[in-house]
Amino acid sequence: MKKSFLLFLIFMVLDVIKVHACDVCGSFIGVHPGDRKSYVGVFYRYYSFSADQTKNNSFFPDGSLRLQHDGHNSTLNVEESYEVYRAFELRTRYYLHPRLEVSVIAPFLMNSSAENNVKSNLSGLGDINLLMGYQMIDDLATGVLKHRLLLGTGIKLPSGDCNKQQNGRRTNILLQPGTGSTDAFLYLNYQIGYDKLSFNFLPMIKLNGTNRYDEKIANSYTLFGSLWYQLEPNENLKVLPSAQAFFEETNGVYIKKELIKGTRMKSLFAGPGVDVFYRNFSWSASCLWNASEASNGSTLESRIRYRTGLTWFFIQNAFVVK
Repeated sequence: MKKSFLLFLIFMVLDVIKVHACDVCGSFIGVHPGDRKSYVGVFYRYYSFSADQTKNNSFFPDGSLRLQHDGHNSTLNVEESYEVYRAFELRTRYYLHPRLEVSVIAPFLMNSSAENNVKSNLSGLGDINLLMGYQMIDDLATGVLKHRLLLGTGIKLPSGDCNKQQNGRRTNILLQPGTGSTDAFLYLNYQIGYDKLSFNFLPMIKLNGTNRYDEKIANSYTLFGSLWYQLEPNENLKVLPSAQAFFEETNGVYIKKELIKGTRMKSLFAGPGVDVFYRNFSWSASCLWNASEASNGSTLESRIRYRTGLTWFFIQNAFVVK
């Protein structure tokens, strides 16, 4: 059981919260072009993990960002082990009340790995995530200094298939599109902005369930931070370059209540991001590299996580809750 499965699951949930560096759960409120707007968006994300020796670039160990791979059971050297997780996601946010928002993410996953001289590839619909957040502090009209606090909760439904098979055998849970468990998470999102400079801080606790195969991911704890500056070339165009950091920790994977060696995670990622807004549309991207990772005996190391997406924003004229 590879340690990267944990990071993959945590990123799945974090990305629900972190579209445009957390705008799904309400960051950017009052200082961001997506403020107080509902949206529909399509996103692509890529995470890679590889051994020290790889046939291709360690960031793209299976050769490239292509969606198609070589056939199953192709031969590799042991040193060329890797795991790659890709996903296309449909995401949406809608306000039930000016301070109460609900969000949904529906992913289609494409996972691949190479281990013990065998390549594996699995794809399919993943677990659907539902989120709800409420603005506890909504301070807008106090001059150039603005700050916000949002409290949120969510649930990950076991809608994805966790029983896909290859050659008549169930594939490793690492590659399954679904986890088979119902998971919950709690988070808060604090943001402070001064003029065109803003900082966002988001801690999260994820509480994981057990699937029908008695597999469980230990509860996880994550912290996300982003510092960005807003540039306005004209009234229709806004560009927000940012510096981002993400820390996560979890004890590991349990199978039949037994902790699997080498699955503990304690990692720090950092890198740049950018959001470009033109009228009611936006394009966003971020690329984070492994800045620090505690050793746990696994042969794989976290390499890179990349995300990009297109979003259409619309202003609501009515709310379900007055």
